[in-house]
Amino acid sequence: MKKIYLFIFLLTSGINLNAQQNRFKQEVFTNNQIIVDSNIVYGSALNFFPAVMVPLRMDVYHADTLADTLKNRPVIIIFHSGSFLPPNINAGAPSNGGAYFGSRRDSAVVEMCIRFARRGWVAIAATHRLGWIANSPSSNTQKITFMRAVYRATQDSRTLIRYMRRSVDSMGNKFKVDGNKIVVGGTSSGAYVVLHANSLDAPSDITVPILLDSIGNVIIDTTVMGGFYAGMYQGYSSRPNMVLSLGGALADTAMLSSADAPVVAFHGVLDPVTPMDKVGIIINPPPFRLHGSGIFMLAVNNRGINAKVKAAGGSGARAGFYAFAGAGFEPYGWYNKPPLFAPGNLRPRAMLYIDTIVNMFTNYAIGVLDLETNELSVKSIVSSGLNVYPNPVNGQLHISMSGDKLLKISILDVTGKLVYTESPDRDAVVVQTSGFVVGPYILVIETDQGTISRKLLLE
Repeated sequence: MKKIYLFIFLLTSGINLNAQQNRFKQEVFTNNQIIVDSNIVYGSALNFFPAVMVPLRMDVYHADTLADTLKNRPVIIIFHSGSFLPPNINAGAPSNGGAYFGSRRDSAVVEMCIRFARRGWVAIAATHRLGWIANSPSSNTQKITFMRAVYRATQDSRTLIRYMRRSVDSMGNKFKVDGNKIVVGGTSSGAYVVLHANSLDAPSDITVPILLDSIGNVIIDTTVMGGFYAGMYQGYSSRPNMVLSLGGALADTAMLSSADAPVVAFHGVLDPVTPMDKVGIIINPPPFRLHGSGIFMLAVNNRGINAKVKAAGGSGARAGFYAFAGAGFEPYGWYNKPPLFAPGNLRPRAMLYIDTIVNMFTNYAIGVLDLETNELSVKSIVSSGLNVYPNPVNGQLHISMSGDKLLKISILDVTGKLVYTESPDRDAVVVQTSGFVVGPYILVIETDQGTISRKLLLE
């Protein structure tokens, strides 16, 4: 377990305000209040190759319970892209520019989890099983093994949904989640996973043309691969309450049913990997084709699945869908070796797209999931109780708190590096700063009532 210190200096000025009126709508926690529980095993399953049982892992981003007292928080799960191939293979593809991607630690996945956690969600970056015969000279073999990879991943995503619901009533609800407010999301191939986890759930679904091989046999044999809901924690519902698709595709809109969860989707108009309207997946001709966001979102609305999205402000024939004009593959992502399909696809540009995704999705989610934005859950501290002087600091920093104890004091530089910490457990302390480098710092004070962040300037 570790705390994230990804400080943006302007966001850490002043105290942690009592911002319960804006929960979910806005960020109510700072980065120093977000904890990441890493490498949690949420299940295990039979791998594609080698055929051995492998652990399924997740990283959970959430506000520290010292700062957040809400006991039933909504959950958003985000699955990464990577074409169901491991990062080292993706890095070896010339079209990827050597970019190493395809894990739960991908840039966009981590950033979005942090953003959602700061708004009061429990955000999960998760893995699923990988593997298919991508280098086969047969497009039929490629199609069969690719769609089986999608199917295995849907089983894993459903296992994770059940894990979270089981955690509520039999595992102490460590993350304080609401089992009735679970969103599954994903980017590119990760979006394929969540869309099919939402809709691929009936015997007729595996007989659509795209899921038949070249001689008409079904690709998905549930007696061999396990049923739609195969996996651990049986007895709990596998159905999501909402879906977030970023550049995703569905095998066929015939899979959609009125029982499916509402869907919000974003897609780059110029995405060459998963084209927005009709999707060609396989390189070798003839490619097999899936239904991109522009197609499946029309069907989602026509079948009444997005009635709650419309009630939350969505409009038009494809309510809940937003197309990124002029954007290609994952405009919200950045990687270790640019370019990745789109020149200039770097962090500053990507952050603007993430702003759009998080803000728009949140507006829909508040209505669809009936989130209470004015929950009395964000602890506040009255600023008059805190006394910090002098500032600018020259040699000694005096800190006192009336009516409360100073449990922990931390000083960080503007990059987030911890340069000083102590746990005084009293109401006043003096910090000697003569050995500090001159410049700006962040003071973080933890008390029983919450956390305060202040700017400091050392002279």
